[in-house]
Amino acid sequence: MKTRAHNFIDMTGERFGRLVAIEVDHIDETNCACWLCRCDCGGKKIVRGIQLRLGVVNSCGCLLHQRARNFKDLAGKRFGRLLVIEPAGKDKGWRMLWRCNCACGKEIVIPGTYMVSGDTRSCGCLRREGTHRTHGMKGTPEYRAWKGMIQRCTNPKVEFYKDYGGRGIKVSSQWRHDFQSFFKFIGPRPSAKHSLDRFPDVNGNYEPGNVRWATQKQQMLNTRRNNVLTFRGETLPLGVWAERLGINYGTLQDRIRNHWSVERALTEPVKSPA
Repeated sequence: MKTRAHNFIDMTGERFGRLVAIEVDHIDETNCACWLCRCDCGGKKIVRGIQLRLGVVNSCGCLLHQRARNFKDLAGKRFGRLLVIEPAGKDKGWRMLWRCNCACGKEIVIPGTYMVSGDTRSCGCLRREGTHRTHGMKGTPEYRAWKGMIQRCTNPKVEFYKDYGGRGIKVSSQWRHDFQSFFKFIGPRPSAKHSLDRFPDVNGNYEPGNVRWATQKQQMLNTRRNNVLTFRGETLPLGVWAERLGINYGTLQDRIRNHWSVERALTEPVKSPA
């Protein structure tokens, strides 16, 4: 026979997650009201009132089944500096936790949603290093060149984005968040006349092996308007080949337009005028 307590909080009609309290079903041995609830999925469940108020139970069980169906196995995947090792249970919000090894050597347990969203890419070492990674070089020409490179490739609001990020040009992941890695490759700017240039592939990404400091003249020779020729394993713009071989740029351009082979165009001597 069901018994009822004289004193309990009336929660009739109140919602708790997917559950709506209908009526008190009975009073348990601890004198706690147990409520008959209707779930949004159509099912019914009897839940202790304190469990409803604390958010311990918020569905008839269908929510757990749905989360199980949506489970994504992250083991073996890498997110920034984190390598996912294995599942590590669930937190209080029923989010799946994962045990990860960070590249710095530390092990952490973190919700998978944090990594998938991109909000977390390390154990925290990346953030701590951020204050030291520039080593006092903020405001230098090299630092400004690095920031400008990233902005041109990632920010649609900046000038010239259409010629860079808008064309699919990217900054390597190695440099995207690490100025020191970029500076280690590129080195100090030789002079105020030098600026950042993608070379030898003017249509390529900002990445190791395709970036240099160049003068305005060098950059003019390395533009998209110039043809790019590959000869004996080396790929260079037409203007660079002309300058290196001592051939007039117009002459070399005519040879290519007249369908000369690359080898013939670059190696045949220029006839002296009669």
